[in-house]
Amino acid sequence: SMNANTNGYFNTAVGASSLESNQSGNFNTAVGVNALTTNNADYNVALGTQSMLKNTTGTQNTALGFNTLTSNTTGSYNTLIGSDAGAGSLTTSGSNTYIGSASGYNNAGTNNTAIGYNSLRGASGANASYNIAIRTAGAAIANQHYIAFNSSVASNDTIALTLGMSLGATDVVTVQANTTGVNNLGFTLFGSEIS
Repeated sequence: SMNANTNGYFNTAVGASSLESNQSGNFNTAVGVNALTTNNADYNVALGTQSMLKNTTGTQNTALGFNTLTSNTTGSYNTLIGSDAGAGSLTTSGSNTYIGSASGYNNAGTNNTAIGYNSLRGASGANASYNIAIRTAGAAIANQHYIAFNSSVASNDTIALTLGMSLGATDVVTVQANTTGVNNLGFTLFGSEIS
């Protein structure tokens, strides 16, 4: 731990290779094997094996959990809680809050908030297209039910739609995607009940 430290101060490193390359970064806490291994920045907290493994100059990040924010190099102001949260392609983006295992995985966006397992998980591989339809229970999907049809999402990107609508208790939201494989297009729906 902290083998390369020369000018860094107020750092805490617990675990093999934690803060290993840090020379002048200050006020960092790394707990876990390979936590903040390549870090040379300030004000980062990494708790968990390989948490913020590749961070170099990203500042004011908090990563809690195994493999959390592991690919980040220069992104700042990220807060991630849960194993594999923000892992994958989040390398230079900042100001994200991901809570939940694999939330924000392979998502390279900025200024995102996601809560829940696999939430805002980015598409991996080729670009994808998706359809979203809203219909009453038992009704076959028809053209008038689509609120998005053959809409594109680039690989490792996120699309956010904010819609105001009223749904009945038996209405159905259907999402279809043209992707193959496992977990390469995620969908999360939020709403509130008005009585």
